[in-house]
Amino acid sequence: MRTLWNTLALAAGAALPLLAQQLPRPAETFGFEPGADYQLAD
Repeated sequence: MRTLWNTLALAAGAALPLLAQQLPRPAETFGFEPGADYQLAD
């Protein structure tokens, strides 16, 4: 049973980088890079 959990944990860890590649960048979502308007806060 322990080997099964270890195998599942290893497979889940290996799949995380694949999922991260599908996330949109903030600039694609908001239309600008976060922090690009820092001059407005000064």
